[in-house]
Amino acid sequence: MATTYLNSIGEIMIVYEENFFVDEDIKIEFAGFLTGYLEKITKHKGFQYAAWFFPSDKVESGKVCWTIHFSIDGLDSLKDYLNNAASQNQGELKAKFNDKFSLNTRTLNLLGIYGLPENLNSLMENK
Repeated sequence: MATTYLNSIGEIMIVYEENFFVDEDIKIEFAGFLTGYLEKITKHKGFQYAAWFFPSDKVESGKVCWTIHFSIDGLDSLKDYLNNAASQNQGELKAKFNDKFSLNTRTLNLLGIYGLPENLNSLMENK
């Protein structure tokens, strides 16, 4: 899923989401490896930061779910990552952990932002 935030100059940023469903028996090792994976991806052109969430949704027994939101400066940077780096990065995870995890991704388009502090609302109105 992609959520949207504003960058430092008020432009709408894209958030690309990766959802990991990891077998309980490897969650500690996977989490350690995932930290480096996230650091590597956030060095890709246009990627600003990654936020790691533990969703409250129920998942399949014996699994843990982690959701990552990558804040990206725009669609061009996301396309560049997906076309040039995503397969390799995800392939490294698959090579190390095989079928002990699954991954899905999605991108959302912003419809609106509500309840923002006044200074952010004014940035949106000036767009």
